[in-house]
Parts: sequence; C-alpha cells; structure tokens
Amino acid sequence: MGRRAVLLIIDGFGIGAMKDVPEVRPQDQGANTLLTVWDQYPELSLPSLASLGLWSAAGLKAPRGSHRLSGSSYGRCALAHEGADTYMGHQELMGTRPFPASRQLMRDVGPAVLAALHAAGLDACYAPGLESAVLVEGQVVVADNMEADPGQNINVTGSLDFIPFERLVAIGKIVRSAVQVSRVIVVGGRGYDREGILRHAVRRGGQQGIDTPGLGVYDENYMVRHLGLGVDVQQQVPTILNAAGFAVVLLGKAADVVECEGAALRPMV
Repeated sequence: MGRRAVLLIIDGFGIGAMKDVPEVRPQDQGANTLLTVWDQYPELSLPSLASLGLWSAAGLKAPRGSHRLSGSSYGRCALAHEGADTYMGHQELMGTRPFPASRQLMRDVGPAVLAALHAAGLDACYAPGLESAVLVEGQVVVADNMEADPGQNINVTGSLDFIPFERLVAIGKIVRSAVQVSRVIVVGGRGYDREGILRHAVRRGGQQGIDTPGLGVYDENYMVRHLGLGVDVQQQVPTILNAAGFAVVLLGKAADVVECEGAALRPMV
C-alpha cells in the first residue's frame, strides 16, 4: 500500500473551549464534549483514537487499558475563525487562513446585494411580503440564514425543478461579492416552487429567512455549495495533493463543504 493520510473530522466532538471563549462566545464557556460524554459513560475507551493521543490532547488521563502507538503525536487546534462554524472549521483544517468576517443581516446589506445583482444584469427585487429578503429572477430567494448565529451566514435558496444548480451557484457568487458574512450558502432541492419557499419564511428578532428544514430540502435531492469569505481552494491540501497526482476522496460532510475539483465525492447526507 502506498503512502496514505486520513483526516477524520468528528463534528461536535470537542475536547475543550478555547481561551478566548469568555470574551467572544460566553455561551460556550466550559464546553467539553469528550469530558461530558465520559462523565455519563465512564466505560468509554475509544481505543483507536486513544492510541493516537486523544486523551493526552484533551489533558485527561487515558482510561485503563488504553495504549498509545509508538511514534504517534497529538495537538490541539486554536481556531482562527469566529464563532462555531462547521464550514469554516473544515476550510481551516484544509489550509485556509480565515479573513475576519462581519455579522450582517439582510436588512442592512439588502441594498448592496440588489445593486450587485442589478449590475450583473439580473432581475432582482425585495420578495413579496418580506422587508429584507430578495427575490432573484422570480425564483431564487436571498435571505438570512436561520440555522446559525444571527448575521453569520446568508442563504440563497431555489428549486432545482425550475433553475439549474449551476445557475443558483452563479447567483450565490454575486451575493458573495456584496457581503462580508462568514459564508453564503447556496441551497437547492426539489418538490417546491417559489411560493413554497416564501410560505416557509420566518422572522426572529431582526432576521428574516427561510425555514429550510420545514421546506424539506434535506432529502436525496439536496444540493449545497458553501461560499466562504476568503476561501481559496488553490491553497488547500486536497487541491494541492490532487494536482500532484494523489487520489483524494471526500466522504460525508467533507464532500459537501470541501471543494476539490477532481476528487471522488461520497456525500452520504
């Protein structure tokens, strides 16, 4: 077998909060998923991860019977991106140095988004019945993301029954050029139309967005593209390795959030 590297990303399985949490994200003080799970299940051993140094990285004494592989090493990440963001976390692990993002709601950046869309020659206006969401080409809704922290992301939502996903992505890139949020998320699915999207509009505080789980996008027809602030895939390990002739396979969530032309993709959403 030739040389091989495996990067296993276990979302939500943290080993402790970072030092700046009290100042920048006080709601996460004391967060430590590994310790919380271990408190509930003291028989937890995780032998493969333990052999690579998981318990040492977490600053905990390894359970009885755990063994470290000779030559293995461990460390802890000090993440540079703001907030808890799986997409930017993946990008950072791939080699991106994140740009400082801004918290922006569509009520504030709507005029800039409209101006960028109009400059690109697209038909765009505020969506009927909504004060800040934008309707593009009569089919696509640009609105606040309602699943992350307020102002962190903006969604571009459309139906693949009426618009190709590549066209959705092109619209998303125009929106991306007009805003400084952490990411613009392009979401496509089937079985609904523009009216269906707008019927699932929700308000929360100053946010206006689409309830995408309620819309039913997360099924076998789901397609997504995350457009991160300052993400250059040419500087990321998968693209570099692929260009050097190494086979790259992206499994699970990595296939949805890591971009690598020529990689084998196994989304398994």
